Amino acid sequence: MFSKNITLAGIVLSLFTIPAFGHHSFAMFDQTMHLNVRGTVTDFNWINPHAWIHVAVTDEDGNSVTWSFEASSTGRLAASGWSPDMVVAGDQIEVGFSPLRDGTPGGHVKTLILPDGTELCNGAECRERLGVE
Repeated sequence: MFSKNITLAGIVLSLFTIPAFGHHSFAMFDQTMHLNVRGTVTDFNWINPHAWIHVAVTDEDGNSVTWSFEASSTGRLAASGWSPDMVVAGDQIEVGFSPLRDGTPGGHVKTLILPDGTELCNGAECRERLGVE
């Protein structure tokens, strides 16, 4: 009987640890750097666990390079004033971000300036500034 209780307790505890394995670290982004790029939105994925913005940026040689930016969850973004229809393909935007450490074009979104000048933000600093949890 005692071993059945221990086994059952182990199974129950393991169910609570499974979600912890699903989230990744943000160590792939250089959080000490803040860069900006301007470009044309090619895709905006309002999905969980993290929304994504893909932007065509013209490099110094005149070539179009797709940059991919990871944002927060849709719930956190909505709490910060974002909505799924605020960014659409074809929009000219500016993205403020922490770059990927490996030099791949993309990063972790910190700010977004929309064509009409509206500034959106993402992350803990943003939520603190807006007074949201």
